[in-house]
Formats: sequence, C-alpha cells, structure tokens
Amino acid sequence: MSNKYKININKPKPSEKEVDLHKNFNRVLSQYKRSHTNKRKPMHKILNKFNRFMSLFILIIVLFLVILFIKMYILDKKENEQQTPQPEIESVK
Repeated sequence: MSNKYKININKPKPSEKEVDLHKNFNRVLSQYKRSHTNKRKPMHKILNKFNRFMSLFILIIVLFLVILFIKMYILDKKENEQQTPQPEIESVK
C-alpha cells in the first residue's frame, strides 16, 4: 500500500512582499458584509412567536376540555338522579 501524501518538511517561508500581496482588509470586510446582510429573521424569534401562540392554543383546548368534562359530569349526575326510582312508602293505618 503506497502513500499518496506529499509532506513538505522544509517548506520555505514566504517573503514580506508575498504576504503583503494577500493582505486586503477591504476585500475581507466586503465579504463579511455580503454574508451577514439580507438574512432572514433568526429562528429563535420565529420560535418565540410560535411558542406564544401554541401555549395560548393549548390553554384554550385544556379549558374547553375541563368545561366539557364538568358539564358531562353534571348532566350524567342529573340523569342518574332521574332514573333511580323513588321507593314508595306505604303508610300503616
């Protein structure tokens, strides 16, 4: 198995002129501005709005279910009272 890597152990250092040729702050700044402008809203803001509405929606559903349960319980209790026959009391004379 052969290695396909070329390892430069004694690589020459670039001169000051070569380094200065690649220094360009304006280019870096323009790239940064391009990449960080015209972005969509951050996801956390969208999620915050979603969480507010979702919590309100869940609260409304829970309240509806509680009210529905209470009404069903009361209605069932009234029906049970009406269905049970009243014992007839015979008076002894």
